[in-house]
Amino acid sequence: MRKREKSEKGEKRINFLLILIILILLAALGVVAYKGFTVKQVQVEGTDLYPDETIRQWVLNDDYSWNTLYVFLKYKFKDAEEMPFLQQPEVRIKGPHSLSIKVREKKIAGYLYVPAMGQNAYFNKDGVVVETSSRKLEGMMEVTGLECSKVSVGEKIPVKKKSLLKAMLSLTQGLSKYKMMPQTIHCDEYSNIMLEYEKVTVNMGNSQNLSTKMETLSVIFPQLKDMSGTLHMENWSEENTDVPFEKSNGS
Repeated sequence: MRKREKSEKGEKRINFLLILIILILLAALGVVAYKGFTVKQVQVEGTDLYPDETIRQWVLNDDYSWNTLYVFLKYKFKDAEEMPFLQQPEVRIKGPHSLSIKVREKKIAGYLYVPAMGQNAYFNKDGVVVETSSRKLEGMMEVTGLECSKVSVGEKIPVKKKSLLKAMLSLTQGLSKYKMMPQTIHCDEYSNIMLEYEKVTVNMGNSQNLSTKMETLSVIFPQLKDMSGTLHMENWSEENTDVPFEKSNGS
């Protein structure tokens, strides 16, 4: 009996010592994590829409964000607050005192102004609204002439002339492919489409033969570099391949 009692007491002591050692190690790790992982350097990459400091403030946004481990683990289990035009950030630890924040901009094909909302609706290649904002992004193509009273993020642009929207989206993808994106695409009341560049307007006419018109335009486009006026493609067809250029006054 005494031997058994001594054995049990010995096991209890060993278990106690093991638990104590584990607690000490955990406490030591806690101190290291608390003292040894302070944020001193933050590298931002992936966007020119916001200053680096704005992105830092977006991600390091609470009282515990001075700790690199905390910030890293936080965004493994939680999304950041919505930031216009940006997807969720990717946070990585580069060292005990260094973080990397990689952001991706939402893929935007262009935008149109919605007067009833006083906002610009930014849409992707499929015509789905990805963002609404009063801000105008520099270098982004604008679409004018499409009637739209209200839009919702995540839904397709609810225009009355759906066939015209389809043609405009097809045109946008083709122009992007040929690297000929204009400043503005204008759709008039007769469903004619105009491409407006800095000094040149291209009258594409209606939505017929759009793909072949774009192929033809891709051949002509480099020749328009130093010109000013209107390129008439509205009557272009496989039977009528003439593409007149009307110079503007003074050019």
